[in-house]
Amino acid sequence: MQRIATLLLAAMALVFVAASAVHSNAWWLGYIRAFSEAAVVGACADWFAVTALFRRPFGLPIPHTAIIPRNKDRIGRGMGGFIAENFLAPHVLEERLERVDAARWIVEHLDDPAKARALARRVAPVARDLLSAFADESLGELIGRAVRRAAESVPAAPIAGRVVLALREDGETTALYDKAMELAANWVAANEDFIRHKVEENTARWMPGWVDRMLADRVMAGLLSTLDEVRGPDHPWRGKWDEWVVKTAAELAADPKLRNQGEALKQRLLDSPRLNAEAKKMWAGLKERWTARPERLTRGLEHVLTAIGRRLAEDEAAHEALNRWVRALALKAVAPRAPEIAHFVTEVVERWDARTVVERLELQVGRDLQYIRINGTVVGGLVGLLVHAVGTAV
Repeated sequence: MQRIATLLLAAMALVFVAASAVHSNAWWLGYIRAFSEAAVVGACADWFAVTALFRRPFGLPIPHTAIIPRNKDRIGRGMGGFIAENFLAPHVLEERLERVDAARWIVEHLDDPAKARALARRVAPVARDLLSAFADESLGELIGRAVRRAAESVPAAPIAGRVVLALREDGETTALYDKAMELAANWVAANEDFIRHKVEENTARWMPGWVDRMLADRVMAGLLSTLDEVRGPDHPWRGKWDEWVVKTAAELAADPKLRNQGEALKQRLLDSPRLNAEAKKMWAGLKERWTARPERLTRGLEHVLTAIGRRLAEDEAAHEALNRWVRALALKAVAPRAPEIAHFVTEVVERWDARTVVERLELQVGRDLQYIRINGTVVGGLVGLLVHAVGTAV
């Protein structure tokens, strides 16, 4: 483009020289001379303007030339401030992040088994390296402290109450009642001789043996009949059991005494040497399996990623929750750092030498700048033509 613009300037100069050298009174020759003369002036003026942006024309110390190299640092500060104010402002980020559906991208990526497998294969070596980077004791203590802090920050009794209510809503407490009654009936049937013997032992000594046996038979029949009745769907005991479950869940959530007892029990569990030893043993076993059999870790990660993708695809609430979390995280991470990012851009530009700045900018806008020279040549010629026509008419 530089060659084209320069050749056009040279062509106009040759036309001007030729038109000036011809001694003729032809009216059209004046127009050619005026056009070429003004085109040369326009081309030279625009060449000077374009060149003055990046360097001193012919190396001469002409004022207001080499504008970009002389103002490099100020340009860097302006670029940093422009980015911070127009791209990293909170309202701009919020508006842009609202259009980002990160959860949909994750679902589309993890819904493909091949992509999920490929992602697991990329993540697995990183996870193994992280495991290998820590000694068993240090990593185990780190995880243990994190788990302990999380457990200590959560009140045990209210959580237990919510768990009980969740189990009740899912019908698990009813299943527990049925299972307890079934186990009781099975125990009575399996220990019939023991119960008979206990009944006979506790009757009067003077009572005949056949009476003892008759009483034992009636006790056994009564026990089995009662255990069979209480398993019925409409038996009052079932309603009493459900009332007790609801009452217990409410007390766990509101009773200070139960709350204190729950915290004490939780603390005893956390301080239990046996529990800590079992946790360390379990962690050591997991690490050994993951490092000795890398394919297990890869398969586990693949299953986890697939499950996450399936959950996000099926659960709209989880989908939206993840998007809100990603948006909040991005906003929290980027918006407060806008001044730092602006300062970083400024420092990068300041570290560039003037020649680097000139080369990079010329590579980006060089073609357009050469078109300015070409346009200056053509427009200058047309203006010269117009001036000559007006002058001739006057």
